[in-house]
Amino acid sequence: MVSKAELRKLNKEQLVNMVYDLLIRVDNLVAEVQVLKEEIKRLNTPNNSGNSSLPPSHDLFRFKNQSFREKGNKKSGEQPGHKGETLLMSAKPDRVIEHWPKEICPQCGKTHKNERSQIFGTRLVTMVR
Repeated sequence: MVSKAELRKLNKEQLVNMVYDLLIRVDNLVAEVQVLKEEIKRLNTPNNSGNSSLPPSHDLFRFKNQSFREKGNKKSGEQPGHKGETLLMSAKPDRVIEHWPKEICPQCGKTHKNERSQIFGTRLVTMVR
């Protein structure tokens, strides 16, 4: 740092050059401070799914999707007195597909052709045409 006594010894041109150099240096430092402030702000922002690879489930202050419907008096689900609907088994189906086990059992390796079999289950499948 230059003392006051040394500055008094300088001529006007030298003082102007020194002040100009100082102003350029101050402008550069102000710009650097601004960049560093933005970096600090970015680093202090908590990570979320928008600015990192975190999944949305880890967002701290996320807005939850909410319905615009007003809450009613009824509980959710089937209401009392509602008649349920069931697809009944048809007495005359259009097509019956039988499924039989393979010749050799994949579990034990034996053939079970001559053994008594049992119906394991039936189901009705509707085909969209």
